[in-house]
Amino acid sequence: MDDVRAATRIAQGDLRRQVLESTYNELSDGDVAFLLAMLQDERASEPAALDKRLGKPSGHVSTYKRRLLESGVIEEALRGRVRFSLPGFREYLAELEQEA
Repeated sequence: MDDVRAATRIAQGDLRRQVLESTYNELSDGDVAFLLAMLQDERASEPAALDKRLGKPSGHVSTYKRRLLESGVIEEALRGRVRFSLPGFREYLAELEQEA
């Protein structure tokens, strides 16, 4: 059981470094702002709520939504809502935000 726990910790560290940190480092400031606005929702985010939180017109928000969908960080949920799709990225981002 100790070996399983150790392997799990190693795998989680690898995921964090190789996937989550790399993905985060490739995001623009606008991408990060969009994702931070999504953190306020427990599950999926409605585009209109994101427009309001970001204080930007819907076209601006749509640009970042499309970019993040294409990169696989978020995915479409029901009725145009979006949610985090990259496993652990929501938690990683929330952790970074707490540290800031």
